[in-house]
Amino acid sequence: MRTLLFSGRLPLATAALFFLAIGFAQGADQAKRPPNFLLFLADDLSAKHTGCYGNETYQTPHIDALARQGMRFETCWATPICSPTRAEILTGRYDVRTGWKWLVQATFMCTAMPESMMLEKHHRTYPQMLQAAGYRTLVTGKWMLQGTNQHPMQQLAAMGFDEHCIWPIHSCYLPPEVGYQGPSTKFSRYWSPVLLSNGKLIEGTAEQYGPDLIAEQTIDFIRRHRDEPFCIHYCEMLPHLPAPPTPHLTQPGKTRPGSLKGNIEYADAVLGRLVAALEEMGLRDNTIILFTGDNGTPKYGKGSLQQEEGVRVPLVVSCPGMIPEGVATRQLVDFSDMMPTLLALAGAKVDPGYEHDGSSFAPLLRGEEFTGRPWIYGSNGMLRTDRWLLDGKGQLWDCGDRRDEKEYRDMTGSADPAAQAAQKEFDTILQELRTRKR
Repeated sequence: MRTLLFSGRLPLATAALFFLAIGFAQGADQAKRPPNFLLFLADDLSAKHTGCYGNETYQTPHIDALARQGMRFETCWATPICSPTRAEILTGRYDVRTGWKWLVQATFMCTAMPESMMLEKHHRTYPQMLQAAGYRTLVTGKWMLQGTNQHPMQQLAAMGFDEHCIWPIHSCYLPPEVGYQGPSTKFSRYWSPVLLSNGKLIEGTAEQYGPDLIAEQTIDFIRRHRDEPFCIHYCEMLPHLPAPPTPHLTQPGKTRPGSLKGNIEYADAVLGRLVAALEEMGLRDNTIILFTGDNGTPKYGKGSLQQEEGVRVPLVVSCPGMIPEGVATRQLVDFSDMMPTLLALAGAKVDPGYEHDGSSFAPLLRGEEFTGRPWIYGSNGMLRTDRWLLDGKGQLWDCGDRRDEKEYRDMTGSADPAAQAAQKEFDTILQELRTRKR
């Protein structure tokens, strides 16, 4: 192989063209590389509690910046409670297939998980499929899909994660090889946190804050895998109650009093820190960031089957140069759509033979022609079309042209022909959903 050397006599214009060609080649390589993904899932956050959805009380500048730089969905549905949402977003399947209709006792009461509820044994996940497409994968934060009879590291690996940094919730979920010697106890996720990072136990000090440690681990993952496509399933532990004190946003070494406002604003700051790291490493323009929440905010919609307070969550998607900026869309999406959408954006496909419930909204994100889906599903029988909503209590609501849970009219049992037609449509959809095999 010949080595090309430059002599001092090489014309300046020729040298400039040479280096310009190298720059174009590097740019072409970057353009050919599949996009990275950062899916940021806040813990208990309604759409109405962020600035870009009209809230003027809570300061969420980083979430709002993503909305200005990308696309904001006015109606995105999760499920009304934690674990079922996490199951749906990973598997692309509704509760009628997974069985995860509500919190499963095994995930927080130190009991065994029923075999039929073990996701790794009966379902595929979008991280598994991205792995097969060459992605490096990381899961962080709140997992809450494990029973005492499931080995955490083995379960995470089986569900498609190369690396992890999670809050293990309680000592009962730790395997012996971790070497935990303390009492049986629930672990802190905030100050003095206990985390499980790639099979090793991290026991933080009273001055260390769990969300910060997880952000540091995530940035390290990004740095180590910056030259290959990666996907981060980031399960933030904020702003879940009890909303304890957080680090001060502008005064290092100090704390802010505990409050929902403070915890929401700190979750926003963590997101901003991750975005800044991507920018510093030159990865922001090739990283699709999805910001959302797992269910409604505490004391507002969490756990509620009334109207859509429990299931309507924020969804903001941003990637400079790929996703149209400053767009607020009224297209309906739910969390089953995440799997086919992420895979389509990655240039990958859902595994042949794997039945899921979602529809890809990748064309919408690319600014292409998109027809959308006629209805979305939450859980426990909750359905919505553009105008009509059937909640988990069986009440029928006329939403008109609203998307914000305001001024919906209760039309349950109404003789109005439009209401009766909507009820009939919902009954047909629910009947079909019940036939979908697990």
